[in-house]
Order: sequence, then C-alpha cells, then structure tokens
Amino acid sequence: SFIYDNEVLVANNMTPALLSIAANRWLSVRLEMLGNIFVVIAAVSATLNRGTMTPGLAGISITYALQVTSTLGWMIRAASNIETNMNNVERILQYISLEQEDEEVKEDSDPREGSWPSVGNVEFRDVVLKYRESQPAVLNQLSFTIEGGQKVGVCGRTGAGKSSLIMALFRMVELSSGQILLDGMNVRSLGLATLRKNITIISQDPALFSDTIRSNVDPFHEHSDSEIWEAIERVSLKELVSSLPLRLDTFVAEDGSNFSLGQRQLLCLSRALLRRSRIVVLDEATASLDFKTDEVVQLTIRQYFYDCTVICIAHRLQTILDSDHILVLDQGHLVEQGSPRSLLDDESSVFYGMARAQLAPQ
Repeated sequence: SFIYDNEVLVANNMTPALLSIAANRWLSVRLEMLGNIFVVIAAVSATLNRGTMTPGLAGISITYALQVTSTLGWMIRAASNIETNMNNVERILQYISLEQEDEEVKEDSDPREGSWPSVGNVEFRDVVLKYRESQPAVLNQLSFTIEGGQKVGVCGRTGAGKSSLIMALFRMVELSSGQILLDGMNVRSLGLATLRKNITIISQDPALFSDTIRSNVDPFHEHSDSEIWEAIERVSLKELVSSLPLRLDTFVAEDGSNFSLGQRQLLCLSRALLRRSRIVVLDEATASLDFKTDEVVQLTIRQYFYDCTVICIAHRLQTILDSDHILVLDQGHLVEQGSPRSLLDDESSVFYGMARAQLAPQ
C-alpha cells in the first residue's frame, strides 16, 4: 500500500515537471528558429551592403545575431521565474496581513485547571459574526441560553449559520460584536488553548492520527489501559479491538484508512468519553453513518453524557428529536426555539415544516 501510494504521489508530482520540460522544449525550438531568421537577415544585409559595410561591422552584426537566441531565452525564462516566484511574495504578504490569534494561555484571567466549566451553561448575547468585514453577517444578533446538562439540537437549512455557531464558540473567528459566556465567563477573556481544551467536538469527518489506537483514544497519555478499554467497550468496539493482534498497540493508518467510517467515528467518541468535558459539540457527527452506528452513538450520548451540556448540530432531524431543547436558525437568525414536542405541535412552525419534509416519506 505504501509503495503504491508513493508511486501515485511521485507521478502526481512529476506531472507539472513534465509539462514544464515540454514547454521549454517547445520554446527552445521557436527561439532557435527566430534566432536563425536574425542571422539570415544579418548575413543577407552584410552581403547586399558589402560595398558600404566594413568587414568588422559585418562580423559584429552576425556575431550579435547569433546571440539573439540565448538572450531571448534568458529574458523569457527570467520573466517566467519572476511571475512564478511572485506567488511566494503574495503568500508572505497575505500571511503578514492575517490577524494574529489571541494568546494560547492567559495567566491573569484563565481559571484554575479542572475548576471550569463546572456546570456547562452556554449563553450567546447578541452575537454578530462576519468572516470578513466587507461581507454580510453569518450570525446576526444571535441570543439564546443553554442550561448546564441540557441536550440541545441546532437545525436549519443550508447556510443557516449552524457551522458558524461552532466557529464562534471555539473562537476560530472572532466576533464582530456580542458575547459568548460559558459558566458566566466571557470566552474572549480566556486563552485559546484553555477554551478549546475544555470543549469536546465530534465532527462529521473523524480525526484520527497515524499512531496506535491507544494514542488516538488517549493522545496525552493521561489514562490507564483499563480506562481506555472501558471507553472502547462503551462504544461497542471492545470485540473489534480485542480481535486485533496488537490490540491497543495496533497502528492506525493516516486518517484511519484501515478502519471503516463508523469505526473511526466510534474511536473519536471513545476519546470524548475519556476527556469528560462539561460541554460536548456534535457537528453532523452521524450524518454519514449507517443506522446501527448512529444508534450506538445516540445511546452512548444518552447514557454517558447525561450530565454534560450537549450541542448537536444536525441535518437529519431524527437525531435531535429526543433533545431537551431545539434551536432553529435561518440566515444567521434564531427564528424558533423550544422543546421538540411544542414545535412539532405547532403546524405553523419552521421546525414542523422541516420535520414533515424529512420524516413524512418514511
């Protein structure tokens, strides 16, 4: 597998080199033709003007004509190299102009490790988020409160602002205005590392590293093997891992390619179980999973994250119908919120319309 992948990558890398060599050969032939034309012109001129042109001048003109080919080639290649290398200058200028991220740790304002968040309250206050100042807001005056321990489903059509909500929560993009409070603390006052290590996210694309199963489930080596086995058992992977020759020391290929998509997602879920964060975010975590794996994920969340605040971003509404609270977004605005039952009982609600469109054919 490695040899095949290596050959494919080498072939892909050589493709532009082959085009560059072919273009150089094409250019050389035409420059030689052009140079020969100059030499012929110089020689004919010297012959026709042999009565008025001295031998020295005729020799110099032909000599310079012979150098036209190399001079033109050098000029064209130099111009091409300048254009190519300017891409590097443009990237450097782009990186210089990027807004610098906040500090990783703020000693003066960060809470003591393990003491925060203790409840898991999440509050958005008039949050406005823009990816660029010149662009319209993707979150517009967004306000809501999530009590600690609640399971909240967030839904909306494509472009409603669901993913932007996560970007704001993790401070991947800074707010244009408004506040996000976690247990009463403004996330803007926290160091980025402090904030992000206290929130667990399970995304649609499982994130696995080229390392052992043990290091993927416990990347900071903070837990014993018995705790790792317990987390793996809770996500119904114990039988699979136990059947592997090296068990926890089994190597995980890049992006987890030696495991199925469902198994990769369950490994990520076992990692979240070990972390035991008070706030857990599921970003379309089950969108690409089969029904059986989806059921395992939902059951694990209900059983082992019952005392955590769970924010579930979902496109498939059946995954959030058992939530305590539902937030419905549309173009960055919070258009509805309430319990699933109250929203489904209101036939005029947006959530009812979305549920009817998705669930009626079933």
